Amino acid sequence: MTLQNPLQVSPPTRFEGSWSQSSTRIVIAILLTALLAIAGYNILEVFNPDNFHEELRILAHHDPARTNEKDYAGQFLSAFPQPFLYVILTKAALGAGIDLVVFHKVLSAVCGILLLAGGAAAGMRVGGPVAAAAVAVLIAAQPIYQYQINSATPHAFAFPLLMWGLVFLLYRRPYALTGVAVLSGLLYPAISPVLGLCLAWDMVVARKGLTARNQNRIADLLVLGLTGVVLILLLWHQLTPVEGYGAPLAPGAKADLYPENSPDGRHFYGVFHPFAYVLHSTILQFRQELPLAIITILPLCFVGIAGYGFFRLRRRPEIIRPLLSFVIPSLVFCSLIVALRPYLAYRFVLYPLFTVLPLLFTCGLLMLCDAWRARPNFPEVATVAVISLFVISLNSVDSDRNGFSMRLDASANRLMEFVRGLPPDSLLANWPGSPQTDLIPYVTGRPLLVNFKAHYPTYERHILNMRVRMFDLIDAYLAKDIDPLVRLRCRWQVDYLVVDRDHFAGKETEPKYFEPFNERVEDILQTTEKSKMLLRQPPASAIAFQSGRFILVDLAQLIDGAGCPSKHTD
Repeated sequence: MTLQNPLQVSPPTRFEGSWSQSSTRIVIAILLTALLAIAGYNILEVFNPDNFHEELRILAHHDPARTNEKDYAGQFLSAFPQPFLYVILTKAALGAGIDLVVFHKVLSAVCGILLLAGGAAAGMRVGGPVAAAAVAVLIAAQPIYQYQINSATPHAFAFPLLMWGLVFLLYRRPYALTGVAVLSGLLYPAISPVLGLCLAWDMVVARKGLTARNQNRIADLLVLGLTGVVLILLLWHQLTPVEGYGAPLAPGAKADLYPENSPDGRHFYGVFHPFAYVLHSTILQFRQELPLAIITILPLCFVGIAGYGFFRLRRRPEIIRPLLSFVIPSLVFCSLIVALRPYLAYRFVLYPLFTVLPLLFTCGLLMLCDAWRARPNFPEVATVAVISLFVISLNSVDSDRNGFSMRLDASANRLMEFVRGLPPDSLLANWPGSPQTDLIPYVTGRPLLVNFKAHYPTYERHILNMRVRMFDLIDAYLAKDIDPLVRLRCRWQVDYLVVDRDHFAGKETEPKYFEPFNERVEDILQTTEKSKMLLRQPPASAIAFQSGRFILVDLAQLIDGAGCPSKHTD
């Protein structure tokens, strides 16, 4: 089929064709009820003021009101180019007086709704209303989607953009797909190559749209070429190296000199083991209290039924061709990423795979159920039973799995409220990686000396700068005399130090970080008794605020009289 009639679409395949109208309505009602319950709960979790996604820690620098001249971490993060439309939306929200936290929660909710709508549209095209409801429920029930979307970073747009790209392939809207591809370059350029390749494959291969049979082939060729140029320019902007922080480093490079860049350093597991990470993330979606056999079998069944659906769809060229226009370019691009830069591969496995899996699983399930008609209403009952089994087995409403692993309790909220009232040019230090105090820049607008999310080992000079900061922080946090605290105050102009009492309570709660810093921590803990550490019980005169487990120490008061040596005042 050529592109001269892009609006011509064949009727959808309705796998529930043998069902009675009343049975169809009952199944749809059950599925929609589950969808509203799960999606509604997750949206409420998004807007819970105490819930924060761990990725939000890197976004404070987007708001000028949350940064100051002492904010090295914010300056570093601000140096990285951001997608143009993402920046425009953020500035527009801030200009309209919308708080940054509220903006990101709205952004998460909007992306989630767009993804569900796209999944439903794809299901409607392939299998009718039952398929539409089933695909949406399966997306809502899997935490892996929520985890990515609730970040409110640019990659929150990945799933919605890819899903709508698939929708426009299925509905034969090549120019709408062009718009989605360009939009991806403006919101999350990392997936632009995938959508660009999908567009090229669909136009050139699937539809043979550039042959003599297509009277609009010159226009189509121009659209394809211009789209490619725009996407390359937008991606190039995103990949521009950051100046002023030293030579860039790929993960694992020079690990002997920079242990921060090794597998034991700052990078997380998925950077060095992308495929294992995707598999691990998939399995963790299921309730861990279930027997291991069930947790193992259910993902295999899901993939098996999806594979059956893909196999059966080969008989429907109006469906299988656009599906291949999505699957083949995704596989090609993922293979290129694995071959050239394997540490980036996990996102390019995760996003395309989970974009298409719910649709294929639903197709396979409906075709399997419809094939077994030995008893009345068996397809309807089996469809609801299987989907319910998966939904119940998944951690559908687990806040941690959905990304909200950072939650402020009453004690942390009181601390945040006090810190929000400190002078705007204040600089604080905490133990980085702490799930509550790491939110200080994002919630209060006061920067941290060592910001865990900004401690990326991506540039050599940045690594060395952060290393000095962290070593000074370790020495001060676990100090038995005043000198390391004087150095922290005088070298870095730190005003306040957040102390977590739990760090001094017992062996299991001792502070930890990553290499090479854990070695320094272990040395101090083995040679110094906790009872002799100054911050285990700071002087009352130096305590600016205290709330539960958190103590805010005023370093100016703590070192009063010690003075700053001249070598630390530069």
